[in-house]
Amino acid sequence: MKMNKLFTLIIIGSLTSSASAQEGMWIPSLLETNEDEMHAMGFQLDAEDVYSINEGSMKDAVLIFGGGCTGEVISDKGLVLTNHHCGFDAVNQLSSVDHNYLRDGYWAENMAGELPGPGLKVTFIVRMEDVTSSILKGLDPSANNAVIIQQRSDSILVAATKDSHYGGYVRPFYYGNQYFLFVTEEFTDIRLVGVPPRSVGEFGGETDNWIWPRHTGDFSIWRIYAGPDNKPAAYSPDNKPFVPRYHFPVSLAGAKEGDFTMVFGFPGRTQEYLPAAAVELIMNEQNPNRVALRELRIRTAESFMHGNDTITLMYASKVKSLANAYKKWQGETLGLTANNAIDKKLEFEYRFDDWCSTPAGKPYAGVTDELDSLYRALNAYTGFLDHTIEGALGVEAIRFARSFRGLATRLNEEEPDKDRIAQAIDDMRNTAASHFSNYYHPIDEAVFPLLMKRVYEQVDTALLPDYFLEQIVRYKGDFVTWAESLWNSSALVSLEGTNNLLDRIAKGEKDALANDPVYMLYDAFLQQYLLTNNHSVQPLQEAIDRKMQLYMAGIMASGLKDRLYPDANSTLRVAYGQVNGYTPRNGVYYKPYTTHEGILEKYKDGDEEFDVPDQLLALLQGNDFGRYADANGDLPVAFLASNHTTGGNSGSPVLNANGELIGTNFDRVWEGTMSDIMYDFDRCRNISVDIRYTMFITEYLGGARWVIDEILQTK
Repeated sequence: MKMNKLFTLIIIGSLTSSASAQEGMWIPSLLETNEDEMHAMGFQLDAEDVYSINEGSMKDAVLIFGGGCTGEVISDKGLVLTNHHCGFDAVNQLSSVDHNYLRDGYWAENMAGELPGPGLKVTFIVRMEDVTSSILKGLDPSANNAVIIQQRSDSILVAATKDSHYGGYVRPFYYGNQYFLFVTEEFTDIRLVGVPPRSVGEFGGETDNWIWPRHTGDFSIWRIYAGPDNKPAAYSPDNKPFVPRYHFPVSLAGAKEGDFTMVFGFPGRTQEYLPAAAVELIMNEQNPNRVALRELRIRTAESFMHGNDTITLMYASKVKSLANAYKKWQGETLGLTANNAIDKKLEFEYRFDDWCSTPAGKPYAGVTDELDSLYRALNAYTGFLDHTIEGALGVEAIRFARSFRGLATRLNEEEPDKDRIAQAIDDMRNTAASHFSNYYHPIDEAVFPLLMKRVYEQVDTALLPDYFLEQIVRYKGDFVTWAESLWNSSALVSLEGTNNLLDRIAKGEKDALANDPVYMLYDAFLQQYLLTNNHSVQPLQEAIDRKMQLYMAGIMASGLKDRLYPDANSTLRVAYGQVNGYTPRNGVYYKPYTTHEGILEKYKDGDEEFDVPDQLLALLQGNDFGRYADANGDLPVAFLASNHTTGGNSGSPVLNANGELIGTNFDRVWEGTMSDIMYDFDRCRNISVDIRYTMFITEYLGGARWVIDEILQTK
């Protein structure tokens, strides 16, 4: 590949641009190194205001919401603001056909009316500490040190949380060249205060997802409750609103183009330092495969959901989850292509290789070629892996069969423990009841032939399970007939059938599960997946991990990168930028603001994506927005900024130069989703709900003036 890199350097040398000042996801405890730049961009506070060890600071108002979003505390009584889509599942579980809070919204009249969120939790970062020296001391960087590192991490965490109610974790940074300890505090009594109707919280639906301009009121409001000592406690009517160490003040002044903004949150995963071969694999193999498989699932489910409230309630959350990544992958590929990502990666690798010829770079010589070879070897298996996860397991019945794996393991033990088996059977009855409460078998039966046909056509036959291929021969390639046979013969496609199967197992029919045709298909893919992963993929990935650690160490030592920040890994980060529009393509410029006028322009009566409640329509047409109006008398809805964000930043607070809350991050522009791999200032923008729209909906549509008074500390 050296000749290819040299050829690319000659052709595209002019394409390389310097990193923008907005790029980066920074560790808040180390933010002092960024202070001068932040002040030059307009920031009026100091790093100590962002992260303080001894005093309440901004980091104490930021939390992990649920399983992977961010939220922010906005009152001294534990009021939490996050996205509508972050609280979606909990609101969905609170809803019923008679009390459809997802469709109609919900607003508590007072604290007594706040509803416990099923299964919700929020997690604060108490403190973070660099523990690199303790983790890496004496280790051979060329060896597989995973076990030793895990043991040392566990010991550090135990010592840090001993005799306390705190939890925590140790996470690697820079591909294992640095490690941080995070001590956490988790609360589980979280209650719904208010959520707008779905038509507001999802206005624009899938059509507008990842797209600018946006007019989506993507927010929900919750409250943290604690025990009498202000510490975490299980739900109890006697619990009190949590008193935070810090909460964000709210500003109704808005922000103009060019103003400083800062996003605080828990970004999930970025891969900014991948080599060219890895980016090529993502662009040309993985993303196209995943997009095609998810489209089959989404379109099939939508065809059944249309006009049917019951099925829509069952599948709304599932389709929303599928569609989010589906569209993101498309935008990511589009942005990487437009940004000549592979060429730019190759150009950097050539410069890195040139540096490796110096004495300082000698320890890293050859690592880019080694990575290139490893990724090309990995490419032979990614199609099978993606089609197993997104294809075979895209069938709900097969995915449900996966939950029986623990029971199957107990049944196959040499000396089965009857008590453990009985407990596993009881657990599976509960799992089945939950699964089938949101399962409509005609959707799954229609999806099956579409996914299985694509798996067969797109994956190297040598990698496919023998049982899968045998069934194709048995049904003469007729995937529809195969689906009909499965849904007529398997116990795992209905609650009644599953419970009957569990009854048979309880009576001693040990092979009842193993002989079920859906379980047999799942198990065939599982065994083939494990074989491929353990014997081929995992050794390659372990080798890649070691070489990436070396490559990253070389990048850090070389000084070839203007800005070095660790990839996102679901830990607390700060990103900063400015309110900016952008040009997605030639001749087009997007302004950085939207207002209520856009809602009126997009509004379609009765449309699933662009309808709004009659009450809101009347309010918007009335043009009286009180204290929430901008200087032109319009109601601000959303705005753009150049903050570097990704998944996990959903719900993140967007702050102005004085640390005041001006919005809630909820999305990125489609052309900029490539920022997970390569940030480009010209294309990458985060999208936020303007706090004035949030407050307007809460007060005027929700009638929850008491919540506004609490936030603004007025009466």
